[in-house]
Amino acid sequence: MQHKAKKQLFFICFKLSLFFLLSQHTVAFSLDRDDSPLSLYKNNFLVTGVENSPYSKNVVFKFQLSAKLQILESPFFFAYTQRSFMDIASYSFPFYDHNYRPELFYIQAIAGKTMLQAMQLGFLHSSNGKDGDNSRGWNYFYLKLYFSKGGFYFEPKLIAAFLLDQDNNPDLRQYYGPLKLNLGYRWSNDVEWSAVVHPGIKFDKYSVETHFNIPWKVFFKHLEDKTVTSLWLQAYYGFGETLLGYNQITQSISLGFGIRP
Repeated sequence: MQHKAKKQLFFICFKLSLFFLLSQHTVAFSLDRDDSPLSLYKNNFLVTGVENSPYSKNVVFKFQLSAKLQILESPFFFAYTQRSFMDIASYSFPFYDHNYRPELFYIQAIAGKTMLQAMQLGFLHSSNGKDGDNSRGWNYFYLKLYFSKGGFYFEPKLIAAFLLDQDNNPDLRQYYGPLKLNLGYRWSNDVEWSAVVHPGIKFDKYSVETHFNIPWKVFFKHLEDKTVTSLWLQAYYGFGETLLGYNQITQSISLGFGIRP
């Protein structure tokens, strides 16, 4: 049984890795085409590392997939983001949580020479797809602003939540709060650092997630036009990395590779 579980884990990781590697040219082609309705939305990555949380035994494999689809050549988009967590230190390597985030939004570019580049209005449903005592979910409207100057960018997001799961996570909004901050810097060689901050309502139930990614061309010059993936380092501290454990502190550091929008 243990051998079978290890084999199953190998094929899961292999298939996900193969998907990333084989989709590189397709993704790059899609991003280069102005008429393509499908494109990346948020960061896409596969990482593994150590984690201190009540739901895993310290070694975790996780991935995030995210894309958006333009609706009828309009400024309206449908997007889908999924982040999944596997405890690879436990017997049978269980996925202990999945976070599903379908989203509908409108985005408008801002003309003129200003730091404010665009404004986005949207509706998002976030759920872990479980039932019973492990069910977690919430819905919210949001306003997101995109600021950039040189290589620096700053993206505040104002959140108005409603229809929370009152039975299993009545205090969820206390942890995620009405504000989300995304900021980062991209150097001229495309190396990028970014951070996502959830202050929480009273700034005591906060979380900070950081990403540092380095394109392979930095290490291997001959890959400059042949790959869109990057070496990916991720660290997390605070509450709410998984919906299942939104009220539990998680500390993690992971390494892998990914594709960024």
